[in-house]
Amino acid sequence: MKQPILEKLAAFVVRRRRVLVIVWAVAALAGAIASRFVGVNYDLSEYLPDSMSSKIGAVEYREQFGSDGVALLMTGGLSQREADTLEGWMESLPGVSEVLGYADVADSAQPEWFTDPDLARTFLRGEHRLFVIRFAGASQDAATVDALSNIRERLEGRPYALGAEAAFSEALMSKAGRELPVYSVIAVAALFFVVLLAMQSWAEPFLLLIATGAAILVNMGTNLALGEI
Repeated sequence: MKQPILEKLAAFVVRRRRVLVIVWAVAALAGAIASRFVGVNYDLSEYLPDSMSSKIGAVEYREQFGSDGVALLMTGGLSQREADTLEGWMESLPGVSEVLGYADVADSAQPEWFTDPDLARTFLRGEHRLFVIRFAGASQDAATVDALSNIRERLEGRPYALGAEAAFSEALMSKAGRELPVYSVIAVAALFFVVLLAMQSWAEPFLLLIATGAAILVNMGTNLALGEI
């Protein structure tokens, strides 16, 4: 009687267990190293179909202007001199290509009521001022994220708000970096508890977690072939 294929496979695994453990350990180590070179794409427009109008608009914007990294900054409690100083400082940051403020579209020496009302309301609302920050790279580029981080540090202690795609990407990357380790620890602890209840030996959950962790590391490393995820 012929031996079933699964029994042959099981017998092979048992006979070559030491070799397989070494090979899998090396593959897991290589995957852990390779995963450090896999980029994460935080551009949410990549999830949209190419036929969608917003995706077409984003592509057209990149072709015409070179990047889609734009952030809106609203600040409060700044004099015109302080606003001009802040704008000049932001334009000097690496990764920032242009900053548009009230002084760029109107004569800041004139009273607000002397300026076109619609234009004034776009950049001035009482003591609040709006700046449009355009970056040289995409919203998720390292230079863009660093520039936004520097702006947050500069305005710490002052009332301000950052918005638009670049600010959203920066906040998403920051939260993912802080929260992913926490979620991973919770998931591992929950999995260990469930497996511990289902197994007869206390050692089996550890073996299962080690095998699962190795498979995850190998999978993360093979993502290097995609360039980014």
